Amino acid sequence: GVANALQLLGHYSQIPADSETARHLRQAHGLRSCTLENVRAKAAAVYARYAPLQFVRYWTELWRTYEQRMGGRACDVDPERYRLATAAHMSV
Repeated sequence: GVANALQLLGHYSQIPADSETARHLRQAHGLRSCTLENVRAKAAAVYARYAPLQFVRYWTELWRTYEQRMGGRACDVDPERYRLATAAHMSV
């Protein structure tokens, strides 16, 4: 989406408003009421204090949860464990 394109251009204030962001906010921040309809507002509230680098904080946090799930840094774990970081293996 637009947020992803902006990041490629060096603009880091927008968080993607997608199902992965909603899942992450529910799982990592306990925001059980986060849905596709309200994810943009929820993400904006959670990451506002990191302005203008909200996406950098979000991505770092998201990647750390992936690595925790895989059992180590992505560059160190067996590539077979990468699948553990997919939504199919995340129940929240």
